[in-house]
Amino acid sequence: MLNKTIFMYIFCIFSVLLLISNLLGSSIVLKSKNESLFLDSSDLDKLSYYNLKNWTIMYYMAVNNKYSNKTYEYLEKLTKIGSNDYINIVVFRDGKGKSDTNVYYVEKNNLIDIGASYGWPNEVDSSSPEVLKKFCNDIIADYKANHYALFIMSPGFGWQGLCPDFQNFSYFNFNKYMVDMEELKCALQNITFNGTRKIDIISFNMCLTSMIEVAYEISTYVNYMIASEADNAPMFVWPNEKIIEKLLINPNIETEQIVNDVVDSISPVYYKMHSPFGIFLNNLPFPMLHTVAIRTSLVGIDLNKIQQITKSLEEFTIYLINNIHKYKSFIRESRNLVRTFGGWDSRYHILVPYYEHLLALNIFAYDDYVDLYDFIRLINITIDDSYLKNKCIKLMNDIKNATIQINKLDGDHSYGLSIYFPRHRRFFNKPLYGLKLSLPYEKISFSKNTAWDKFLNKYLEI
Repeated sequence: MLNKTIFMYIFCIFSVLLLISNLLGSSIVLKSKNESLFLDSSDLDKLSYYNLKNWTIMYYMAVNNKYSNKTYEYLEKLTKIGSNDYINIVVFRDGKGKSDTNVYYVEKNNLIDIGASYGWPNEVDSSSPEVLKKFCNDIIADYKANHYALFIMSPGFGWQGLCPDFQNFSYFNFNKYMVDMEELKCALQNITFNGTRKIDIISFNMCLTSMIEVAYEISTYVNYMIASEADNAPMFVWPNEKIIEKLLINPNIETEQIVNDVVDSISPVYYKMHSPFGIFLNNLPFPMLHTVAIRTSLVGIDLNKIQQITKSLEEFTIYLINNIHKYKSFIRESRNLVRTFGGWDSRYHILVPYYEHLLALNIFAYDDYVDLYDFIRLINITIDDSYLKNKCIKLMNDIKNATIQINKLDGDHSYGLSIYFPRHRRFFNKPLYGLKLSLPYEKISFSKNTAWDKFLNKYLEI
């Protein structure tokens, strides 16, 4: 009887211990492949313990186009740096050749082809948002980190789209082989679990993408944007590989400092398009007949402050709409003087085959993207209205606060964010390249949620 009682005590103690261990064990939750495990970034010892690195840097090189050779050279430079114990470097590259789609994990002096393990074919359409989505989801799931950066390298057309794939495109179906703003938003929404796991930095290594329309589209899903308002005429590639090397040495650098370093790593240039006929015209006293000049720039934007800019812009825009007849001539004057972007391309489709090498003149140049701050600055100078002036000053201050770093030439009236503002109604919704837009301006989120497209309709009398 005593032995039976002792046995019961031992059994009860064992059961209680087992229950306690299960309760303790239940607090250790294994993360699924689509979750991110966040630790204090200052405690790097924990990172290696959890096989978690401080940064995962994802390069999306959609370069079945003129950027192909540039990114191949850049990839070679990355292999001289490689990943380390605290940084992952992973590259998707779809080049200009056939069967040349690859996904690499970059080690020092070595590229590990990991594409097959994720089921990547030898050739994909890198203009598909599904390809961007798959790449990011695969890498974020298996290369967990405290922070994620996405560096997209490809041509860009501002709010009209990015990442064209030239393998299947023609000038007539160009809109089908490009990621439009709605597709970009949906891809980022999926990658970040509707913004609950934001990407820290997104860099658009392309032309014309630092627009309020683009920033608004992605601001829910990304903290910082690096982009250019201007044409990337010299085809710069950023970030400079030395910035990545610096991050490898000190993986604890603040995110904003990384953005600053990337922006500062590129030297802006003045680039003149010299067509044979244009050389003669440049000596005439008619600026509209001179060849197009490109002033490059690069900017870092805090996307968490975009909503405030949008709110201030909305108040400014509604006031202009309500006073459009009173101030239309002043608006036109400001529009004529404002800093414009897009001149690398022609606004007239018939000139496209001849434009760059023969007829790259200001009179033919696309100029429907304008610097938002510069336009507001000119309105503030031109219109004597105290209420409107207060709105202008508020909006300019909001743009300054969101622009954490800008790299431009002295005297360039580029301030960080451009906006769509066609000079004439016949140019509204006219593609920067190709015959048809994938998504018209009124269908992008910025137009749906702000009054700017209503202002354009009112001003242009559409």
